[in-house]
Amino acid sequence: RTTPLNEGFKAAKGRYISILDDDDLVFDNWVESFHSLEEGNAGKIFHSYCAAQDWKVSQNADGENILTSISAFKTMYCVPFEMLEQLSTNRCPTFSLAFPSYVYNVLNIHFDETLTTTEDWDFLMRCAFICGVADIPNLTGVYRLWVNAESSATLHSRREWKKNHTYIQDKFKTNAVLIPKEELGGLMYNADSGSQ
Repeated sequence: RTTPLNEGFKAAKGRYISILDDDDLVFDNWVESFHSLEEGNAGKIFHSYCAAQDWKVSQNADGENILTSISAFKTMYCVPFEMLEQLSTNRCPTFSLAFPSYVYNVLNIHFDETLTTTEDWDFLMRCAFICGVADIPNLTGVYRLWVNAESSATLHSRREWKKNHTYIQDKFKTNAVLIPKEELGGLMYNADSGSQ
């Protein structure tokens, strides 16, 4: 899974690089939203919002496969990037992100090719620790949740997902984490609430 990502990032020529999986749906404002963030945020990871939606594969009267949405939009990925929450759960589908190319080409942060799942979360966080994240609350696409089709969720066992998740969190523990100033207020509020 990770080798094509590393090869793609190596070949990319732009200031920013984004990942679009073959089953993601992006809207016409996808690139424009990232571009609008560059002024004042150059060098940071760009993060937009995306909707999640249940989809299924079925057949029409001629026996041809058709893809059908079967739910309303879900908003679990329509939230700002929060560093502390991201240490435990990834809330950023890859197409909702644009990475500055210098993190790959200059800082040599690459996708971990030992991982069989969650390689995007691992890469995102190792980059975010260094360059930070800028949000734009624009809905830029749909992350499809397949209910009856093959996906990474069905190709890999729960044990494998858990093993990779634990491995990544153990890597997080070996680094100091800079807390973005935008999150300090919430962190202090939560600390004060817990002490009362």
